[in-house]
Amino acid sequence: MCGSSIRGIFGWSISFKRMKISYSWLQTYFEDELPPAEKLAEMLTLRAYEVERCERAGDDFVLDVDVLPNRAHDSLCHRGIAREAGVLFKIPVKIQALKSIGVEGVKNLHVEIAEPGHCRRYVGRVIENIVVGPSPEWLAKWLEAVGQKSINNIVDAANFVMLDMGQPLHAFDAGRVNGGIVVRNAKQGETIETLDGKRVKLPESMLVVADYEGALAIAGVKGGKRAEIGGDTREIILEAANFLPASIRRTSQEIAMRTESSKRFENEIHPALAERAMRELTALILELSPSAKAGEILDEFPGKNDFPPREIVVGAEEVNDSLGARISQGGIEEILQRLQWGYRKEGEKFFVTPSVERLDLSIKEDIIEEIGRIYGYENISPALPKVSGESARVNKEFFYANKARDILVGLGFSEVETSSFSARGKVAVANPIAEGKGFLRESLIQGILKALELNQKNAPLLGLDAVKIFEIGNVFGEDGEHTELMIAFGKGDVNREVEEFFEAFGAKAEYEVEGGIAVIHFSRLTQDLEVPTLLEHPSLKRGAGAQVKFRKISPYPFIVRDIALFTPEGIAPEEVSAVIEKHAGELLARAPQLFDTFEKHGSGRVSYAFRLAFQSREKTLTDGEANAIMQKISAALGESGWETR
Repeated sequence: MCGSSIRGIFGWSISFKRMKISYSWLQTYFEDELPPAEKLAEMLTLRAYEVERCERAGDDFVLDVDVLPNRAHDSLCHRGIAREAGVLFKIPVKIQALKSIGVEGVKNLHVEIAEPGHCRRYVGRVIENIVVGPSPEWLAKWLEAVGQKSINNIVDAANFVMLDMGQPLHAFDAGRVNGGIVVRNAKQGETIETLDGKRVKLPESMLVVADYEGALAIAGVKGGKRAEIGGDTREIILEAANFLPASIRRTSQEIAMRTESSKRFENEIHPALAERAMRELTALILELSPSAKAGEILDEFPGKNDFPPREIVVGAEEVNDSLGARISQGGIEEILQRLQWGYRKEGEKFFVTPSVERLDLSIKEDIIEEIGRIYGYENISPALPKVSGESARVNKEFFYANKARDILVGLGFSEVETSSFSARGKVAVANPIAEGKGFLRESLIQGILKALELNQKNAPLLGLDAVKIFEIGNVFGEDGEHTELMIAFGKGDVNREVEEFFEAFGAKAEYEVEGGIAVIHFSRLTQDLEVPTLLEHPSLKRGAGAQVKFRKISPYPFIVRDIALFTPEGIAPEEVSAVIEKHAGELLARAPQLFDTFEKHGSGRVSYAFRLAFQSREKTLTDGEANAIMQKISAALGESGWETR
């Protein structure tokens, strides 16, 4: 409900793009009344986005919408959410027709695009006779409702159009612009003071919007202070551009500056939006400053051929086979009409032209997914897939990897999985996920060494006398990709363990041993083995296994204590262990580990030594707390008639 968190039904952990939506702003797109904000939030969450919150804001409601990256092209704006709401609730959406704007005798704008690969379109115009002042109440109210500070009527108008239709815009004080506009890379040593007062050094690879004097703005990210709109501004240059997403993303990351503008450009928007946004912004500015006069639109579009019209062909039978549904051709047509997409029909085939904003749609499967989403997956009855009479094919590598796992687990080893990324290697990663992870690993050795060290440190907590681990994973060297197996034995003869493994596996290969770790080229080990035709290995046909409970590992360090005692003959170690557990309390991290037994002939007594590990899930234990528990255990053992030593 409104005022609480509304989570998605799938629990995705994907990078969302946050967008605040005003319910009353959204209502301006409909003649009919929208469903209540709560109902709208629920439906959007079920069918399209994830509405994180729906909260009252005065006489309005604000929906905090998380938009998945594939929908950022069209949905980081009120118009995109309005279209989605109209489709889902079957309510007609009204898009206001563009107002006719008279062009007056205003000086022309000169624009040069020096980097056409990074600036795909630049639409600009000059507006004179501007009066800069406060925004009207309705504009300031809507902007503030969605988290934007009202600045002045010109800046607010640009922000409003961006949040309304998704196209970032910018306005320069033309009186502070020297000559024309140049879209170029920064020059060596060039800097800019941004609108928020930060001095930024501009790398030469960074795209800027400049005049003949220097940089005016960091393209697609942030405007500069020099041409800022102020109370004395009388003439402005409006910009509606389209920049290469990779260029803006790189710039934003390099200078650690994320803005509403960069967020939209990073996720790509269609260049067609630039001209419409320019016209809508111009109309709004003329409304807010009636004395203003608009000049001709200048439109440089070097990337025009990069966005040809899309026509995607999909058949009604393909739709139903893919979805497992029975949607009639009329039902499919009705959904396409609700989506307001162009289409033509030939027999059972649909030739679909999605709206230009939907850059995420390029193949027939995309269209099928949209039809299924709008139809409602909850309306599709579950059915088992058809199974042919052919025998199931077995993946050889997968089969023998599972066989190796079962054998090694049977020999007392535990499997580890380490990162595929490394600080060094032969294969570089184009976009590393973190510092020190710029390459694909050449070997499993670094990862398994760290795992061995970590597990040896925690051996007392795990109740292990010796750490035995293995890993099966892909590595990437000069010869390409192959699968490697590493077997590590912290204390003991790893050669003997490897030979036992080969004997059980039924094949043998050369291997190297270094520091208790055996390195086996697993792809060579299995290359001459037969491809299994039946799933005969137990690991591939297990029934329900034992019920295993897992619990979160405590982040706090553990304390180890040893205790030794004498008991009369005939007292089993399990009996002693039970007494220890009973009086150790909840801080005992695992069952007591018996590590020594000694019985002197004729003495009538047996010596047992146990290792105890204590750990809290809330804090770091002190020696004093551990000592107090040990005193309690010693007292209990004494009461049982046993002598601690």
